[in-house]
Amino acid sequence: MHDPRLIAAAGIVCAIGIYASFAIAHHAARATGKSRALWGFVSVISSGCTAWATHFIVLLAFKPGMPSAFEPVLTIVSLISAIVGIGGGVSISIRSRRVRIHFLAGIVLGLGIVALHYVGQAAYLVQGTITWNLRLVIPSVLVSLPLSGLGMVAAGSRSRRVRRVAAPLLLFSIAVLHFCGLAAMSLRFDPAKAFPSDAVSPASITPVVAGVSLALIVLALTGWRFDLAAIARLRRDRRRLRELADVALEGLLICQGDAIVAANNSIEQLAGYEAGELAGASVEALFPKVDFSSFPEREEREAGLVMLSGRIVPVRVLRCELTLGHKIQTVIAVRDQRERLRTEAKIRRLAFNDSLTGLLNRGSYVDRLRHLTD
Repeated sequence: MHDPRLIAAAGIVCAIGIYASFAIAHHAARATGKSRALWGFVSVISSGCTAWATHFIVLLAFKPGMPSAFEPVLTIVSLISAIVGIGGGVSISIRSRRVRIHFLAGIVLGLGIVALHYVGQAAYLVQGTITWNLRLVIPSVLVSLPLSGLGMVAAGSRSRRVRRVAAPLLLFSIAVLHFCGLAAMSLRFDPAKAFPSDAVSPASITPVVAGVSLALIVLALTGWRFDLAAIARLRRDRRRLRELADVALEGLLICQGDAIVAANNSIEQLAGYEAGELAGASVEALFPKVDFSSFPEREEREAGLVMLSGRIVPVRVLRCELTLGHKIQTVIAVRDQRERLRTEAKIRRLAFNDSLTGLLNRGSYVDRLRHLTD
């Protein structure tokens, strides 16, 4: 009972709108001051419009076999419900990075989408009567809300792979609501029933939905431009830092999570790698027994660096965090300790051994004698 072309159009609009919302939200996170608040507001509005446009495109695709129309007040209320619910979910999610907070934010967001859907369904009028099967309505809500929660958890993840599943989860949440909701409706034609005088025909609401969809496409292009600019800025900052790092005698690694994104010449030579080979490698592969996340910033620690040949080099390491292209990066400084250890061993030999015979000298004898008599 659906026009497959409009169903496909709804999916495309939803995907574009979700991308636009996330891209604008990321730009808002990179911005400061009034710009941050403005772009955050635009992201919430675009998210609400995405859910609303998707829902009403699919309603327009539905062919009930009888005349249909829309009640204008409830149609507007459905849009407001989506914006308020999504805004509430986003405002909760930005307060903490904890998974349960993000899941709660997703539930709040999902409640907004549930309100959008069923208020929007209530705004859908047919020339007849509509009855609801609660055995489908209740499961649709109980399935949709956890999906929204998981979608927000994925969106807040540090892993890029996990973040990629956020949009499909939210899209699936909306799809479950819509198709279960429509399956829960039973329509009965009644030729004696007339539409209210203020009812809006599908032909009249189509240009509104099309306008919202077009605005979402414009926002998606804007977000895409912001993403490209942010990527270019990040690459430029990394290149400049690499140029400065190559002047340093100490080894320097620029990392994002466990991945090495750049390394200077000193660390490449120390570890036995060719130029550029460390980029993309794992920090754990170089320092298998070191947990850098537990290191206080700018505090030196002893460590062992595993060379390409498998040899372990004694080093001292220090970590600090800095922002590149509005992303937090970890810089690890590595200092070769082999020469220092050789010098200390030589000084120790000169202090406790005779330089001609290599035997223990008088100072060593006195030191051992004192140790035994204590």
